[in-house]
Amino acid sequence: MRFSVYLKTSEVLPEKADHECSRQLAVKAVLGRYARKVGQNAIQLLHDNTWQWVKQALRGEAPRPAKLYIPEKLPPREVPGCYFEEPKSDTWRLQHRNVAFLAQLQENVVSS
Repeated sequence: MRFSVYLKTSEVLPEKADHECSRQLAVKAVLGRYARKVGQNAIQLLHDNTWQWVKQALRGEAPRPAKLYIPEKLPPREVPGCYFEEPKSDTWRLQHRNVAFLAQLQENVVSS
């Protein structure tokens, strides 16, 4: 079964659909909030993007930026006055029982 696809700016007329798609693609578009259902076999896009762009986004092939931004100067690796401190609250330790810190493991190995 084919679904009629209408662009955001076009009128929803049964005899004049802008595009067609499969039921699976229509369901993905509605669930992904790219479109809304306007009839039993019709959807209308919610955004100004083209239907080709929406199809690529649903298939995981959405266009990516041409150039990745990398700053000229990166922040320092070590931040002065900032250090790691083991959690001390009992609730955190109870919730994360499987987390064992290296010092605790070494103590258990040495004492055994």
